[in-house]
Amino acid sequence: MNELPCSNNVSNAINTLTYKGYTALVSFDAEGEYLHGSVSGIRDVIYFEAHDAKEVSTAFHEAVDDYLEFCAAKGKQPDKPFNLNKAAAVDSTLGNE
Repeated sequence: MNELPCSNNVSNAINTLTYKGYTALVSFDAEGEYLHGSVSGIRDVIYFEAHDAKEVSTAFHEAVDDYLEFCAAKGKQPDKPFNLNKAAAVDSTLGNE
């Protein structure tokens, strides 16, 4: 039986998770054999890692909760995710004066 050659040049699949209005892009690191992600659409950085798919959702939830708790403790307003729908609505009204 012929075996297919294995390559370390595996493309990273990207998935999204959403929690409390925050969306994270999650990808797999084939070399390190772990999942990692970060929240998109905000200036602050919320990063998380997990060893398998079962853990990645929990890690994301914990990272968001930790971020919100940190902001509350510091008296800082947490970044709100950038909303493309609102930006498009504002953009469409520009020039209609």
